[in-house]
Amino acid sequence: MPPEKAGVDVELSTDSFATNRKDSQSAILATVPSLNVLLIEGENIQHYGTSRDAQFFISDYRLVVRFDHQTVVFPIGAIELIEPRELYSCFVSTKFGPCVALYFESQSDCDVTIEQFNQVIASRKKISEVFAFQYRCNLCKQRTESRSDDMEDALFRIRCFDEKVSNYFESEIRRMGFDLKEVWRVSSINSDYKMCDSYPKQIIVPQWVKEDELKVVVTKRVKGRIPAVVYRHRANGAVLVRSSQLQMAMKDIVGYATASSTLSNEDVNLLQCISQASSCESHTFTQNFELVDGFLNEQSLPPPKCFLIIDCRSWTAAIGNIFKTGGFEKDYPNCEIRWQDLVNIHKIKTSFNSLRTVLSSPQSSFFSQIESTQWLQNLQLLLKAASVAADAIANESRPVLVHCSDGWDRTAQVVSLTEIMLDPFYRTILGFQILIQREWLDFGHKFGDRCQREALSEQCPIFIQWLDAVYQLTNQFPLAFEFNEVFLIKLAQHVYSNMFGTFLCNSMQEREQEKIYSTTCSLWCFVRNNRRKFKNTLYLPHDRVLFPSANIAALVVWRNLYGSPRLEPCQPGLLCDSIIDDDYHNHDDSSPENGVRCKSLENVTADNGAFLIHRSNSQCSLNGSSPSKENLNRTFPLIKRGNSYVCEQSTSTTDLTPSSIPKFHAFNSYSDLTDARREDKAHSEKCSSAMDLDGLIKIRIPMLTRLRALDYEHRREVDRLKLKIHRLTNMIKNNQQEKHAIDTLLQNELSSLEVANDQMPSSPSDVSSGWEHVSKGDTLSVRWVPDHAAHMCQGCNSTLFSTLNRRHHCRSCGNVFCGTCSKYTAPVPSEELHTPVRVCKKCYDSLSLVAINGS
Repeated sequence: MPPEKAGVDVELSTDSFATNRKDSQSAILATVPSLNVLLIEGENIQHYGTSRDAQFFISDYRLVVRFDHQTVVFPIGAIELIEPRELYSCFVSTKFGPCVALYFESQSDCDVTIEQFNQVIASRKKISEVFAFQYRCNLCKQRTESRSDDMEDALFRIRCFDEKVSNYFESEIRRMGFDLKEVWRVSSINSDYKMCDSYPKQIIVPQWVKEDELKVVVTKRVKGRIPAVVYRHRANGAVLVRSSQLQMAMKDIVGYATASSTLSNEDVNLLQCISQASSCESHTFTQNFELVDGFLNEQSLPPPKCFLIIDCRSWTAAIGNIFKTGGFEKDYPNCEIRWQDLVNIHKIKTSFNSLRTVLSSPQSSFFSQIESTQWLQNLQLLLKAASVAADAIANESRPVLVHCSDGWDRTAQVVSLTEIMLDPFYRTILGFQILIQREWLDFGHKFGDRCQREALSEQCPIFIQWLDAVYQLTNQFPLAFEFNEVFLIKLAQHVYSNMFGTFLCNSMQEREQEKIYSTTCSLWCFVRNNRRKFKNTLYLPHDRVLFPSANIAALVVWRNLYGSPRLEPCQPGLLCDSIIDDDYHNHDDSSPENGVRCKSLENVTADNGAFLIHRSNSQCSLNGSSPSKENLNRTFPLIKRGNSYVCEQSTSTTDLTPSSIPKFHAFNSYSDLTDARREDKAHSEKCSSAMDLDGLIKIRIPMLTRLRALDYEHRREVDRLKLKIHRLTNMIKNNQQEKHAIDTLLQNELSSLEVANDQMPSSPSDVSSGWEHVSKGDTLSVRWVPDHAAHMCQGCNSTLFSTLNRRHHCRSCGNVFCGTCSKYTAPVPSEELHTPVRVCKKCYDSLSLVAINGS
């Protein structure tokens, strides 16, 4: 199932996509100041122009439009339609929702812009011509030419896949508790993709199901997508299975129409074996069941539980598919079918288009228009279907089979949602990536047809709808997911961006044939290197099964994805995202991932009628790569054609007068960027904090920004306290060392005294003659009784102390007396009190007697 690893010695040839490009056109590092956009590796500007209220350019990767208070960036792979609507206007809509309108001074300017946009979008017809290959090639070339000491680590960071995600198969089998010795086995029947070209190489089947039986089942399922086990619930062993609908021959259609039984024995046997295997627990297997030649004796197996078959279609749709050689599990023994009424891709696409229309121009009847789109109703049905499957597995311990028609659209949605509800691992960032890799990429969701290619009949936002369903889960269970909304939006953007090879092609077989793994970068590497940006600050792990509310009132429209993106200024009192990222990621000031800081320079000069944009900046690549030397101090020519100026590699003739050509920013080395950041942080935030490392607009959600700021402040406080504890610990250690030194010195002094004592005369008369006799009374100190310990006079034992009857201490004995019992005064020589002080009657008499005897 896992793809073959791509080696570090990747091919650096650019023949597949840039045979006629000049060296000066590669890795352009120029920026338009009013746009504040730094081009990424391999990106080339194709057309630059201005409209009535905006400036824009389109490259071979993205379209960037800058208004006065708003910046819009669309990957060209996500652009679905460019058309004129109102007078002198160009309307650009995307496949995942957002749209933008450009208004021009004349219809000719509008037509030229539309023509240029369509030429750029239509220029990449082959899979090898998409930007992902160009980006990877330029990034690898830059790494090779840099010859840095950390070359091996650098190449690893730009490899096409993340090992933890791509090599998930064995680790997931161990984590889910599959018993591969006695109950389950891994079948390699599809190792050459001859059984099913849209399935992975390895699938999990019961131990006692032979390969020959699987080959027969292949002929009974559409596209050869046989029932394959994809998940095991650790709590009870119940499994989740996916497949396509039954494949019926023309002779069997009559049997369905006449209600006669047309069972597929091999297919029925496979489902029954899966049900029996899910009932076998490893700790009781060897005690209760009999093995014959290393395999289970089927007569000793436990009775299989009722198999729940979740058919994502409606009953009428399933009946209609019978006449297209499709079918369903009619009359299957010990099986229950539940129809979920999920609509097909054509109705989903119509619903999504209606939603985009409503969100692009909201009216007073907004909510009724949202209801008419049926988008939330379709999400409701999707969540209900997944809840049915999760309930059967978690609460009834039943095996569940999910399928639709072909098993790669609605099946992928329901299966992956069910696993998220059941397993907390798939609510983590790593687990969510593995879930997408297995259920969507390895099991053949047609990303190439649904998201990338120009066949409008095949395009459908199935994956976007599933991400929306996950977003509804995160709304209802905000503490259960490790990732945040920004992570989901990034996935939605890069399904269409063509920057990564992760979502290219329709199946694993096609990706291997097109060498996607060795010639493109992986989205999972980008996620790994920017993991903290996608973490949910409120995440609280737990093992509970999630059962969301499918009530329509509990669902919301995902405005942050479907609405038009905006560049919002930083609010007063909130830390800027780029500032948070700098310390939040624990990066050095010199790290490229600390955000780009720019310095404004006027470096557009005239040279023989052409304007040269000096590119003396350093490129911040996606994976934190350092710039190559040859990319510095280059020029990007704007060729003069009459009164117009166009990019050298572009065929654009958009009118640009010399006065309309804006000033350009130059980005210096990262040390200079660090100095600029320290000198003028406010300017740098305005200048470059809008763009993310993937060249798209940073996703700023106020609530998430505030939570990250609070978490950042908390971490700063924790670090401060840790530092304080460290300092105090060092002080204690130093004090202990000093105390040890003093103790050692005292011990030496005591030893010296003992030695001197041993050398003194031993005769008692000699000893006593050298010392003055001290009485016992002279060595005792006065015991001072505290006020709160005495409630009555210690002389008369009758007077209770109060505000009127105050307490008085005897300076000789320390006891507490009333005023009557301590009205005497006398000096107390033993306490160094030579002037008369207050004493009690008893002490007064004894002191007087001592004074008389002494005199």
